[in-house]
Amino acid sequence: MRSSQTPATSPVAGPAPTSAPVTDARVSSGPVVTTTTSTVAASPARGSNVAAAPVQPVVPTESYPGYLQQPDDATANYSFSGQGSMEVSASWTSSSILSLTVTCPAGTQTDEGPSPVTVVLPDADGACGATLKETIVQYDEVPYTLTIGPAEGG
Repeated sequence: MRSSQTPATSPVAGPAPTSAPVTDARVSSGPVVTTTTSTVAASPARGSNVAAAPVQPVVPTESYPGYLQQPDDATANYSFSGQGSMEVSASWTSSSILSLTVTCPAGTQTDEGPSPVTVVLPDADGACGATLKETIVQYDEVPYTLTIGPAEGG
């Protein structure tokens, strides 16, 4: 029993030449415990959570002014990259009836009527397209503004 106590005490206060390798092993195991990389790795995980917050605002709201006019410009097409819940709306000042169709990998939705028309897609991830068109043949110019962006509250 004392012999087991002596080796335990020896490395701490034992002969220097023999304890040096043992002390080195303890010193190297000490810093491993001290430099627990898992604690340091936890900080980047927090940083990645912080970095995830700016990902939501990456999708800016974009506005595209234009006009529709029969016979050559009765339809306008816009491509966009959807992320999460997206809202596409069109507004104009005349009494014209327009149709807005939004197509994304998760589905297609259409709204038709007087200004404004709005389509909300809860899962618009991927390549999407918006088509605004006149529903009644009229030869007057119909100026509009198409707005594409993240859905409110989404």
